[in-house]
Amino acid sequence: MKKLLFLFTTLLLISCSSEDDDSTQNFLEKYNGVYWASNENDAGDFWLQFNLTNFVQCDDDGVVPCFCDSVTWGGMIDVNTTVSVKENGVEKLVINYSAQIDGMTFSFDLNIKTINDDRGIEVLIPAGFENENETTETFTRFDSQPCN
Repeated sequence: MKKLLFLFTTLLLISCSSEDDDSTQNFLEKYNGVYWASNENDAGDFWLQFNLTNFVQCDDDGVVPCFCDSVTWGGMIDVNTTVSVKENGVEKLVINYSAQIDGMTFSFDLNIKTINDDRGIEVLIPAGFENENETTETFTRFDSQPCN
């Protein structure tokens, strides 16, 4: 009887164990399709979305509602700027913006890491990318497009 109880308990524990171990997934696999809403945009609403093949940014400035633009990883934003994945870790993503302007090459790395138990991300924007100083922006997780 004890052996039967032990066998039943063992089978129960094995069948209830989780097989959804996402600790080996990289950032793009784990957060594929998740929207991240900016917590610090005074000029309207701004969202980011990272996918396995591309990057999406959406903006609702009150003039053009929910305008979204995307670029394929390694593709061009405009005639001068390429966006590529430099590092795709478990909880960290590094995006490189590289541009050729007037014969000069500019390259900036945006460092993205998860915060608040995967409910947010923090984006470290280097000096010279948007402002003259290095800045950090935070975003909150949304599982669907916030401007629907």
